[in-house]
Amino acid sequence: MAATNYTPIYLYNSGTTTNVPLAANLGNGELAINYTDGKLFYKDNTGTVQTIASKATGSVGGSTTQVQYNLSGALAGSSSFTWDGTSLSATNYVSSGTITASSSKGVYSYGTLGYSDVNHILTMQSSQNGYIQMEIQNTNNGASASADVVVTNNLSTATTYYGDFGINSSGFSGTGSLSGANNVYLTSTTSDLAIGTTTSNAIHFVVNSGASDAMTISSAGVVSLGTALAPTSGGTGVANNAASTITISGNYASTFVVSGAYSYTFPAATDTLVNLGSSQTLTNKTLTNPTITAYLETAPSITNSGTAVTLSLASGTVLSYTLTGNCTFTMPTATSGTSFIVKLIQDGTGSRTATFTGVKWPGGTAPTITTTASTGLDILSFVCINSVWYGTYAQAFA
Repeated sequence: MAATNYTPIYLYNSGTTTNVPLAANLGNGELAINYTDGKLFYKDNTGTVQTIASKATGSVGGSTTQVQYNLSGALAGSSSFTWDGTSLSATNYVSSGTITASSSKGVYSYGTLGYSDVNHILTMQSSQNGYIQMEIQNTNNGASASADVVVTNNLSTATTYYGDFGINSSGFSGTGSLSGANNVYLTSTTSDLAIGTTTSNAIHFVVNSGASDAMTISSAGVVSLGTALAPTSGGTGVANNAASTITISGNYASTFVVSGAYSYTFPAATDTLVNLGSSQTLTNKTLTNPTITAYLETAPSITNSGTAVTLSLASGTVLSYTLTGNCTFTMPTATSGTSFIVKLIQDGTGSRTATFTGVKWPGGTAPTITTTASTGLDILSFVCINSVWYGTYAQAFA
């Protein structure tokens, strides 16, 4: 009923359920209403009848703090999805956002990164004059309890191909350091564990918040220890420093004294390390400007000459022959700097001759060997210079 002194406004209307006005019955912009269905209509600029409002069909669902959602056309709420004005809580969070595009935020994010990259799933950023944290806590103290961050790949199963960074509970029980109570661990399962740097940087191992590294692997791959490796572990038992005595224990016990900042190179495994406490044989070694006191040259036993001898210095450089025939001596390979001596003595027959091939003698004349039977003794000296053998001699020793 219209109020007194007011003229009511009636829209084109219908009380029949589901009735919709025909376009021919409305002008553009004109309104119509179905007061039974509670729907308001209008005709748009294309001549089409559109619904612009409908009456509510249900009441708010759920209880306090429950987020409303459309459940088959009606409002509903759930204790699994709540908002208390501060915190949003849900049983599961599933994102279908795209991660391939370059972005400074992941499909799950807190704050905005200071750079952009692709394939962000989870990003977190903050600016604090102190540490910021991402924490996983397992408050159970059982013998099998731990908190873990696990990464997997396309081959992974529940028991194979995964990396694990975690911490054991205070009551954890097992064998070895990986199972120690309260121990933090980094492990790889079914594949190798690689620890390193991808640029020219070192790796530092620090214990007990030490100011110095317990061990360092330099960018060149050189390993340095902050303290000495014990002899029982294969070390020297002495720290690395500029002036120290390194003692090697065990079956090869010895002492190596280092004085000052010098570098010492040890021989290959197949070579012998020279020491000062015993006699040793050195083969093919070069001594530069040595001072030698009371040295001995090797003198092989006296040998019968026969009629031909090829001289060899493999066994020594002081050679002795009893002339048992007229003998031709063939000289060794002419290596500059080589020298040796030969002692010749006649046998009981005497008058034996000796000829040396390829030797230059004083005055260009080779010596005539002393011929006295049994006692005729000559000593000949040879030196090779510029690949030429030169010979000198002393004769008729009584």
